[in-house]
Amino acid sequence: MKRKTNLRYILIILSLIIILVGGVLILIKKEKVSRMESPQKVPQVKKPKEILENFIEADNSKWKTYRNMDYGFEVKYPPALRIRERGNGILIENLPIITGKGNLKEKSLEIYLTPNCFGLSSEAEEAIITTFNNREIFVERWRVIPAGGAVNPDYYWTVVKANTPIRENQCITFELIFSYSNYPKKLPSLLNEGETSILYQIISTVTVFQPQERFVKVLFPNGGEQLIIGKSYTITWEAKNVKKIDILLVERKNRNRRGRKKNKI
Repeated sequence: MKRKTNLRYILIILSLIIILVGGVLILIKKEKVSRMESPQKVPQVKKPKEILENFIEADNSKWKTYRNMDYGFEVKYPPALRIRERGNGILIENLPIITGKGNLKEKSLEIYLTPNCFGLSSEAEEAIITTFNNREIFVERWRVIPAGGAVNPDYYWTVVKANTPIRENQCITFELIFSYSNYPKKLPSLLNEGETSILYQIISTVTVFQPQERFVKVLFPNGGEQLIIGKSYTITWEAKNVKKIDILLVERKNRNRRGRKKNKI
């Protein structure tokens, strides 16, 4: 009788364990499904009570000017900083860190033209809308992202991103990028203060003008000419506001490319 009783208790305990484990697995599965089906939460865009018309501007009378003739805008930046041109904009590296020692390693600012003003990014954790000189400015801060692996990241980075329309279907975008040696204890503000003040100082210098007209028109050869092998020909063209022209010579035999020669003028 004792053996049968013990066996009965063991079966009851095993049944209870199976029911408990099954219930936990069902709850975990439901939680995963609900996370997948629930829409992604995005931060609510806040509008400060006081519109930031009074940006704290530095004395920018001695600042340098970046002027983009192709896209019709210019901005000023501190003279001690160096820039790298990038097609439709610039990258300003090694901006000064003003809040003293900490885990902030580097700060840089990228400025470029975009065809449309961006909407709220899925990476954004905070956002505000403000104005300056009757121009609306949309500012958002991205979540902190580890770089070089989630377990032992090389560094952490985040972005305060702003854009402002300059004409129909065109915006200037500013990306103020922060790199930290470890997870930041204090995140950069979206307002005109601390490490973000340089962003507003540079935004306040934006000037918009009519983009410069540019074109190249090849006069000879422009297609259809019969050229004689061994004879020299002069290539002619018309150009306006073009600094450099590349000439590419392509040799073909039986419609297959054999080689090419490129000259810069």
